[in-house]
Amino acid sequence: MPIIPFTHFSLRLFWVKDPTDSDFKGTLIRYSTGDDPYPATHNEGTFVCDREANPGSSDSFPVTGLDNGTKYNFSAFTYDEAGNYSETAHVSATPTEDPNPPPNPPTGLEIVNGP
Repeated sequence: MPIIPFTHFSLRLFWVKDPTDSDFKGTLIRYSTGDDPYPATHNEGTFVCDREANPGSSDSFPVTGLDNGTKYNFSAFTYDEAGNYSETAHVSATPTEDPNPPPNPPTGLEIVNGP
């Protein structure tokens, strides 16, 4: 499950559903922070999203409202029509401030009428 920095205070998660799982129903993502371990079950950690989709399809989800400099430990669980959850996939990321913030607006300008 790749993570792409989205903007500061947020990340975007990307994933692809297992194309061989004929009774696949969806993906549930949860997280913990700092040195806490990855959520080990679909009931642990903080809820991020629950997305239903077809096997083999790809998806992404922006995770916003995060704290810059805090490590986030994400766990993704797939589940089937019967509500059975898979083993989890893990990934960690730490959002940072925007490395290229917009420049400050110009100051001290004088408007002069032309000839």
